Amino acid sequence: MRLFTTRRERRRQLRARAVLAVDGIACGAGAVLLAGSRTVSRSVGLGRTARGVGVFALAASSVLMLRAAERQRPDDRDLRHAAAVNAVWVATCGHYAKWAPTRAGRRLAGVTAVADAIAGVMQWRAQKR
Repeated sequence: MRLFTTRRERRRQLRARAVLAVDGIACGAGAVLLAGSRTVSRSVGLGRTARGVGVFALAASSVLMLRAAERQRPDDRDLRHAAAVNAVWVATCGHYAKWAPTRAGRRLAGVTAVADAIAGVMQWRAQKR
């Protein structure tokens, strides 16, 4: 590992850390919101068990991304893992965007799917290649 990095590489690392941090914070906020609000879980059609699984999955996603963002130099493996996690969230939220019992729930799931898709693309593009 080199001691000094170019400006371009440093900017890439800062972008990668920023995207990972924002995504990790958003997942954590989603876990808190889902855990604390029955209205939200009902609007997207989650029962008690599915709600607990969703809270755990969001919290685990948050930890994964925040730990990667914490590194001074997040590597490509961190970014690939984060992009893969976001791809799973896009599929999950896309499903609920179609089948949620309320219009608000469908919109919430749809917006979340789009946000996760954007984050995943940004994480994928932040790799060195």
